[in-house]
Amino acid sequence: MKYSEQKKIISAVIIFGVAFLASAQEALLATGTIADWEAAGPGTISDNAKEKAVICAGKGNIELLSKTAVKIDPSKSYAFSGMFKSESGSAPFKCYFGLSPLSEKGEQVKTNQVNFVKGTETELASECSPDDTILKIKNGANWQPGQHCYIAFEADDSGKYTDLPNTKLSSGGILKVEKKDAAYEVTMKTPCRVKYPAGTKIRIHNAGPSAIYGGAAGKTVSSDWTEIKGLVKPPEFIDNLNLIVNWWPGVQKVKIFVAFYPENSDSAISGSFKDVKLEEVK
Repeated sequence: MKYSEQKKIISAVIIFGVAFLASAQEALLATGTIADWEAAGPGTISDNAKEKAVICAGKGNIELLSKTAVKIDPSKSYAFSGMFKSESGSAPFKCYFGLSPLSEKGEQVKTNQVNFVKGTETELASECSPDDTILKIKNGANWQPGQHCYIAFEADDSGKYTDLPNTKLSSGGILKVEKKDAAYEVTMKTPCRVKYPAGTKIRIHNAGPSAIYGGAAGKTVSSDWTEIKGLVKPPEFIDNLNLIVNWWPGVQKVKIFVAFYPENSDSAISGSFKDVKLEEVK
């Protein structure tokens, strides 16, 4: 074989190898053994070596997280998928399959830190203290009470939402909002637990799901292997954030979240999953 031909073959092998490694680095594979997973709630997990799958069993809700946190680029779209089935004798259950959002430091990004209510930006009319259950705000015309409401402090009211994820939050639960003279009174379910001066910019945030499901939530699982897929992408505009399919502000890493929820909360369920992967959409 001529030297020039050898060079062509070696170059082709190197190019193929680089392409293979690049492809492999784009996907997180969490398949085969329970070593890849940790229980995030009650229930037991075990290996199914024959099918290279993980079996989950328990009474009531079963939740798992991948042990590995994967770095993502929030300006890009990612697809995730896996194969799921129910085991013999299991009560009916729904599968919730998604991505647990984390910051660069690996801290969980919570829904109430990013789930803003547009148009609720205003200011404190007077100082609030940690023990206060009634807060005075300048404009509460767009505020509605709710058990899952939080007040976010030091909010950016420019429309760019640069404060997200906002961790400067009150306690949860707003019982009522009433117009009182030149201001509005907001009655909290419990003491607000924070201290801020009058003039601090605020808005309402809401609690919500703990994972980004990308369309893979509440799926029925049969006794046959069924593929469940999800897709997460950047929001087109930050003020039109969709928590189900968009990357939340501040998310830099993710863990894969798998949960089985029975129709009746105390039912005994058992299900399996395998071939779970996360990959960038080109």
